Parts: sequence; C-alpha cells; structure tokens
Amino acid sequence: MISLNYKLNKVIGFNETGFAGKEDETYIRQAWRFMMSGGGLFNHLDYSFSVGYEDGTDANYNAPGGGSPTFRTYLKF
Repeated sequence: MISLNYKLNKVIGFNETGFAGKEDETYIRQAWRFMMSGGGLFNHLDYSFSVGYEDGTDANYNAPGGGSPTFRTYLKF
C-alpha cells in the first residue's frame, strides 16, 4: 500500500482499523508493518470505549474489532 502511494509525497495513513477480531496482536502487527513500511499515521477503532466505559476499560464489549488499555500503550511508542 505504501509503495503505491509514496509518489504522492504526502503523509500516508492507515485509518479506522478494527474489524479483524479482538486480539491486540493483530492490530499491533498491522501498525508496526505499516509504520515500518513508511506510513505516517495509524488510526485504530478502539471498541473498549463504550457507554459507561468512557475511560476505555470495557473488556466485555460486543463488537467486530479490538481495543484495550494494553493495546494503547503499544501505540504510543
């Protein structure tokens, strides 16, 4: 994906990931691969934020994707 758009000479983002299951490892791999390939932004839909869990600690959400406090610590590197 990066190589196809690199010629644009713009920041390339991977936006709204989060439909590949609940496992943090899936999204950690996606983020690292994308950023190490030359990407400039990784934006994840974090389903651990929900009504009543505005602090992002909902571990029992019913959604197609992932998210957790632990996952967010990996994204801030």
